[in-house]
Amino acid sequence: MKQQQNIYSFKGAIEAGLNPKDYKYGKDVVPIGTFEAVLDFKIWAYGDMPAVTCYFTLAGGEKVRVNVFRNKEEEYIPGQGTVNLRYCPIETKYKVFVELTSRKSIKVMAIEPLIA
Repeated sequence: MKQQQNIYSFKGAIEAGLNPKDYKYGKDVVPIGTFEAVLDFKIWAYGDMPAVTCYFTLAGGEKVRVNVFRNKEEEYIPGQGTVNLRYCPIETKYKVFVELTSRKSIKVMAIEPLIA
C-alpha cells in the first residue's frame, strides 16, 4: 500500500488558511538540543537542496520551523532518525533533536513520534 503524503506547497498552505510567516527560524529561536513539539503542518522547500519545512508549536506556544533535507536515498529522514517526514502525520507530538553545525546553522538530527 502506497503511503499518503501530507505536505503543502506554500500557496496550498496559504489557501488552507495556514500562516507560515508566524513560525520563526534560526539558532536564536529554535531550541538547541532535544525538545517536544506538535507538528502543525509541512511545506515543500524547493531549491538547490530539496527539503521539507516542518512547522512546530512548542509547549509554551512558540512557533518554530526547521528544514529536513532529502538524503542520499531520496528520503526525508534526519540523520539519526527513523521517521520519513514525507509521510509522517501532522497534528502529532514529536521529540525533535537539533544541533548547531560548525557554521552555527541548525541541523535536525532526529524527529521521533512521542508515544502516549
